[in-house]
Amino acid sequence: MASGISLQLGWRYSFGVARERLLSFLARVSSAGLALGVALLILVLSVMNGFQRELEERILNLVPQAVVGSYFGLNDWQSDAQQVKAQPGVEAVAPFTKVQAMLSARNVVVPVLGFGIEPQYETQVSDLARFAPQFASQLASPDALLVGAGVAAELGLQAGDGVMMIVPSRDKRRLPVLRKLRVVDVFSTATEIDNNLVLLPLATANDLRGLAGPEGLRLRLTDLFEARRIAWEIQQTNPSFDYATDWSNSHGNLYRAVHMSRNIVTLLLFVIVLVAVFNVVSALVMGVRDKEGEIAILRTMGLSRGAIMRAFIVQGAVIGAVGVLFGVLAGVGLSALAPHAVAGLETLLGTQFLDPSIYPIAYLPSDIRLSNVLAVAGLSMLICLLATIIPAWRAARLQPAAVLRGE
Repeated sequence: MASGISLQLGWRYSFGVARERLLSFLARVSSAGLALGVALLILVLSVMNGFQRELEERILNLVPQAVVGSYFGLNDWQSDAQQVKAQPGVEAVAPFTKVQAMLSARNVVVPVLGFGIEPQYETQVSDLARFAPQFASQLASPDALLVGAGVAAELGLQAGDGVMMIVPSRDKRRLPVLRKLRVVDVFSTATEIDNNLVLLPLATANDLRGLAGPEGLRLRLTDLFEARRIAWEIQQTNPSFDYATDWSNSHGNLYRAVHMSRNIVTLLLFVIVLVAVFNVVSALVMGVRDKEGEIAILRTMGLSRGAIMRAFIVQGAVIGAVGVLFGVLAGVGLSALAPHAVAGLETLLGTQFLDPSIYPIAYLPSDIRLSNVLAVAGLSMLICLLATIIPAWRAARLQPAAVLRGE
């Protein structure tokens, strides 16, 4: 009986009865504030998760996860590759030769990072086929060059164009090596990689570098975060390798920056949720003040302090549940629509909000994770329920005689 009365009173003080205009207005404002905080928190978490996912799946699956190599080239790289592949944690191995060069076309010179690759092995260590499906056949010719979209845009290149590659000599007394190459395709990853990466046949890269064999081996690993340890162990156990490096040297700062930004922004937006919870507390406090007479009458009619306390806890729970529910729906909806909305605005305004020369990717990603949504909803609801205890306790502690005497 008392529980039923508590539920009825809690709903009435929240949204249920039209004549409770002040309390209903305060409840709606409090719910709206809570919904806004929850929605923004889910949206930002989804976007930051999207950046992390794209960094791991798009960038770190194109750049070498780990590399072991020799400054003078590997004379028997197949044997070295077999030894490296036997190392625990290594999934696949591919030869490469890195070429620091410049591309010249139409009186414009652009610095680039060239990678000489063997297509049959490259497919095992990177997701290049995702962005250039025909690269294996396109790089069959010795003068073939696969160019990133950013490089192509800066030089005005398209498939079929000729371009001059200039490779500086390590010996200052020798002239740079020049080679006329043909652009076979332009690939776009919509990331910073497009701005300086070009791909060419391994034999051509070896010739440009003056090496008899590939410079080193690219590794694909089971666990990205074991890259440094695995690369170091391989170098220490195989005398063919002069150096070892991994993705944390080239993109580790970016990965850490994404994580740090995610934590900082999450903390700031969580403060918004706390402010919204304070609004719920304020609504409950004002409700208690407004209903002191009713509480006193109910107490004289035999309603227990516990029932009064439960009524105001129910009120806070209803306000919180409505706010969290609408916040989750809005947050998930905004997270799903945000990438398309930003892309539409870019098309409409003729501009690009995320310049790949500044940001790691050229579009707004979003990754809605159920665990994040449940965590935000559950934590917000828990805080809201805890915040109702003090106003509910104050309502239960009212002395009927003192209140009715004042009336």
